[in-house]
Amino acid sequence: MGKVKVYIDGCEFLAEEGELLIEVALENGIYIPHLCHHPDLPPTGECGLCIVEIEGVEGFVTSCTFQVKQTVSVRTRSPEINRFRLEALGKLLEGHPVDCSSCPKYLNCELQSLKQYLGYSDTAQKTPVRSFPLNEDNALFVHDPTRCVLCKRCIRACKDLRGIGILEVKEEKGLKYVYTPSGKPLMEEGCMFCGACVEVCPTGALRDKEEIIKGKRKKEALLPCSSTCPAGVDVPSYLRLIKLKDIEGAWRLLLDKVPFPDVLGYVCNKPCETVCRRGYLNEPVAIKLLKRFVAERVPSPFEEMPSKFSGKRVAIVGSGPAGLTAAYYLRKRGHEVIVFEAKAKPGGMLRYGIPEWRLPREVLEKALERIKAIGVGIRTGIKVERLDELKEEFDAVLLALGAQRGVKPKVEGAEFKGVYVGIDFLSKANDGEPLPVGEKVVVIGGGSVAIDCARMAKFLGAKEVYVLCVEPYEKMPALPEEIEEAKAEGIKLVPSRALLRIIGNSRDYVVGIEHAEVRDFSFDSKGALQLSLIEGTTEELSVHNVIFAVGQRPEVPEGLGLLVGEKGNLEVDPFEMMTEMEGIFAAGDVLTGTRTVVEAIASGRKVADAIDRYLGGEGLEDEKRANGVSHVIEKIEGFGYLKRIRGGRMDPISEEEATYEAMRCLQCDLRLRIRRPRFWGDLEKGG
Repeated sequence: MGKVKVYIDGCEFLAEEGELLIEVALENGIYIPHLCHHPDLPPTGECGLCIVEIEGVEGFVTSCTFQVKQTVSVRTRSPEINRFRLEALGKLLEGHPVDCSSCPKYLNCELQSLKQYLGYSDTAQKTPVRSFPLNEDNALFVHDPTRCVLCKRCIRACKDLRGIGILEVKEEKGLKYVYTPSGKPLMEEGCMFCGACVEVCPTGALRDKEEIIKGKRKKEALLPCSSTCPAGVDVPSYLRLIKLKDIEGAWRLLLDKVPFPDVLGYVCNKPCETVCRRGYLNEPVAIKLLKRFVAERVPSPFEEMPSKFSGKRVAIVGSGPAGLTAAYYLRKRGHEVIVFEAKAKPGGMLRYGIPEWRLPREVLEKALERIKAIGVGIRTGIKVERLDELKEEFDAVLLALGAQRGVKPKVEGAEFKGVYVGIDFLSKANDGEPLPVGEKVVVIGGGSVAIDCARMAKFLGAKEVYVLCVEPYEKMPALPEEIEEAKAEGIKLVPSRALLRIIGNSRDYVVGIEHAEVRDFSFDSKGALQLSLIEGTTEELSVHNVIFAVGQRPEVPEGLGLLVGEKGNLEVDPFEMMTEMEGIFAAGDVLTGTRTVVEAIASGRKVADAIDRYLGGEGLEDEKRANGVSHVIEKIEGFGYLKRIRGGRMDPISEEEATYEAMRCLQCDLRLRIRRPRFWGDLEKGG
């Protein structure tokens, strides 16, 4: 199809043959009032607001339905046109509330904007307000028929954009409104909860529930899984690929953001599931489990060596998740990368901080083999305490030292024999040299490390193991499944209690602890714990070991010559990730103290991007994929009632189960692909 000339209000434009006249105008900065028209929906011309005059054509023409096929001359403004538009708007507003200030879409409403643009006076509105009850049955949306103007955008979005078609115009006692054909709630009618109807609604008739979106940016509110993921994984897209049984495609997509999805399939703290919008219907999608499924089923996870070499060399100190992530992406960018690790084997906290029952060693070894397969060199048993030689040999140096020093609070008796620090306890046990434990052990802390320590103590022979923490049970930082697994092994939880002192015998061995009930707690500006205890609740507990799992701090060698913060952390420019020393970068827990594995991975990817740019590259880019995602959604019977698959954290799942679970995704990202209608204030000229 060729180009045709279009004259609009005396201005000449070139348009594609067959293009809608209203789109030609809007694309060229000329606003024509409209309401039923939407750039992603088929035209109807029903609202009558977009009328124009076309030379040689009798009467008014709706610009949203007129296709330009030859040279035309168009007039968008005249007293007659404006009068007709005001009459059309008046008909739309029949029964609509006059006062807009109580509507959540106030000041962000297409209808309100139109009234302002056309100079419509509320005094012209004579018909009484239609009285419909507010419908809040839907878990995600509010249906307010009183504010509906029957533009039918929602009907077209559901039918033509999504292919579902469960909305229609209904009439009751002479009043028209939009709802399901049967009158049943959306859940029962087959709604897929994609939100397209809400997205295209020009008024407050269909809107998101305030408690879900309030105080959040649009993407954060509507796509919380990807927005909450520290690594920014495109969750809906890889779930869609699983549903299509394109396992290799899902694997490649995951590799865009994380170099070892298999590891995260076991140890990720899954913040995405906590905020998954499917959870408002029944239960969140098992995103973490599906990540592990992809890793277990991908036919050939190994990658080829990079074809281009930059001639630049990068040294990475530390082989934990941050260091290995940076190594992977920098190698993919063509740089030579050497990783230096102080311990005998690589992996950092993945190997020495996480027990094998949470992260099978064969999974870690496969991840390391993939890193090596693309040409990353790993040298173990080398402790870097000075930077002079590395600065001479390499073009950039990354310090990914982790947070290796466990925190031991200043509590009476902390010096007694049998008192351990969690990370040391786990590290030695995972390295095959466990510290001795007695029959009774108490772990102080409520996070994943505390649970790991408790289970390790049980594994090493302790008969009674307690986990004592200041948090109430429902707010313990450890994952629910970790807590349940610990309880199943006989570990006793003692929540909302604070350690007061450690009791020792005459030979300085631990024999017990004293603890009290916590009313409330907080942390001051320096991170120190502030406790409010309940009087008269002090108790003693007989134990032989106390293990502190209350956090870790970085340990930066003085010989590196870098500035260290109050908590032992390195500090960097937040954008360039560089320390105060030229060419020396840092990432991961050495900057922040203990964080999650996925946060360390995100930090490693961010610093890889910064280092590549520093070395003259263009930074990391997501793998280019065809933007061929369809707006159409397959209708699934009983979709809103589909239950989450069951299974243990380590249990394999079948392809059928994975496909089913991926099918439960609401595909929230599709709503963000719907184009925003243009308000008259967006454009230079108005029709």
